[in-house]
Amino acid sequence: MEWPFDLGATIGLAIGGGSTLIVGSAWTVALCTRGWEKLRTEAVIDQFFAAPAPAPFSMAATPKAKKKSRRVELQPLPKQEPPRPRKGKKKKKRVRWLAGSLSRVRGLYYIDEDCCDARLIKLLRKHGLDVTTTNEEGRTSAKDPSQLAHSTSQRRVIITCDGDFVAMHKRGVRHSGIIHAPKGPEWHHEILRRALRLAGEVAEV
Repeated sequence: MEWPFDLGATIGLAIGGGSTLIVGSAWTVALCTRGWEKLRTEAVIDQFFAAPAPAPFSMAATPKAKKKSRRVELQPLPKQEPPRPRKGKKKKKRVRWLAGSLSRVRGLYYIDEDCCDARLIKLLRKHGLDVTTTNEEGRTSAKDPSQLAHSTSQRRVIITCDGDFVAMHKRGVRHSGIIHAPKGPEWHHEILRRALRLAGEVAEV
């Protein structure tokens, strides 16, 4: 055990001088010093345990804020669905929907060059559909694969009368959707029906 003072010198001084007061004073100082060190140590320990514990570290990734979906504001719909073309010699012909493997935005359409009829464009826009054409985008000389890739890059459904797009679909070319229709103004309302149905505005019948 280590003493905070020279015990031998103190005892010698006490014996030599015959003074009990010096020994008692030295012993009192030693006790006070040790008591103060003990109190200070206990205070540090209490302060450590009283401190708030640090927040546990978590490896979990911070959840990302959800992106707002892009919605197209559509105009009021007609009271009745557009009429379908009459059956007869053209019975086998129909407007076909070819679903693509890539995502699309509802209400967005791209009309191919061979289907760019001003009456069809006006009809679709009248019902609030977002329509763009090859003429408006300056792509009249582009090949069919390029046209399909362009509509896909904008997440638009392409409207066409060209059978080459059906062939590309069958080969597994990735796209955002194709509406293939026979040529002729009698099919415009059926194209409109299909476009509105894809936009979620007309129920399947």
